[in-house]
Amino acid sequence: MTKGFSLEDLPFNFDDVTIKTIRNIDVLWIKGLAIVRAFEVEDTTSIYSGILRMADLLSLLPTLKIIIHIVAPVTRRDEVFRQISRPVFSVMEGGPLSELCSYVSYD
Repeated sequence: MTKGFSLEDLPFNFDDVTIKTIRNIDVLWIKGLAIVRAFEVEDTTSIYSGILRMADLLSLLPTLKIIIHIVAPVTRRDEVFRQISRPVFSVMEGGPLSELCSYVSYD
């Protein structure tokens, strides 16, 4: 069984902007002291804001290989792909967000 942690339990050594961004992400998977996966669950909230948080995370921590996911109902699938394919997300340092972010349906 995996134990859940709060951010206060982990000795992250990030600046305030990065910590604020991390706090706003719905679910993080941690291995050792590294964030390895991040999930934004978008049921009724703005898909764009969740994707923007993910883009911020990748931009603030470019040396980490974080796999990111947007979790949403199947009825919002097309909107997820429209948003991650926006031109602004195609020029990210690690590559286009459309190649870095996956969609996960909970339907």
